Amino acid sequence: MRIKSLASGLCIFADLGVFARNESAKIQVAFRAKTPRSAKTRSQATTLTRGQIIRLFAFSLLTASVLMAYPRSSNNRLTQDIPKDTLITLERTVCYGTCPSYKITIEANGAVTFEGRQFVKTVGSAKSTIPQQRLRELLAIFEKIGYFDLRDRYNEPEDGCKQWATDNPSAITSIRINGKSKSVTHYYGCRGIEVLAELKKLEQAIDDAVDSAQWIR
Repeated sequence: MRIKSLASGLCIFADLGVFARNESAKIQVAFRAKTPRSAKTRSQATTLTRGQIIRLFAFSLLTASVLMAYPRSSNNRLTQDIPKDTLITLERTVCYGTCPSYKITIEANGAVTFEGRQFVKTVGSAKSTIPQQRLRELLAIFEKIGYFDLRDRYNEPEDGCKQWATDNPSAITSIRINGKSKSVTHYYGCRGIEVLAELKKLEQAIDDAVDSAQWIR
């Protein structure tokens, strides 16, 4: 499917190239023409030039739309080819109740390890894999929320929590990539910080990427 789409895109670019060369040649001829001798001729020359400009403008819009349709390579340090040392983890702790406790580890090759601890269907270790594209999507979320710029923990009022409650579970995420590591502890009783909503989405995205529900419920 990707090869077929790429071939289609190349055909479109080839057609656009021919169109651009033809329009460029027409404009060069128009500008090399001698100054019109009559008002009628001037009007015709002006109309021709405007028509060419309109066609070139349409060509520019078409080119832009084609470029937007095909993803560009990213210079983003987290979403380029996945470094071999990449490692993502999500750990959920117990609460005052029956909150499931487990740890998920995702390696650079897509290998997934689930370690069930308490209040889960699978106690012990389970293995699976995820596609590289799904791993890239997770890395993009880390980048989007500025993970490396977050606090190391959101546990206590001293960590900026505007509201605080007891007996909640924690989610501990971490990432290692290109030799750089970061871990964030997120206690769910810590509230009132805007970034925590995005952090919670990241935590859920890790769960969803590996389909952790298969081992929990």
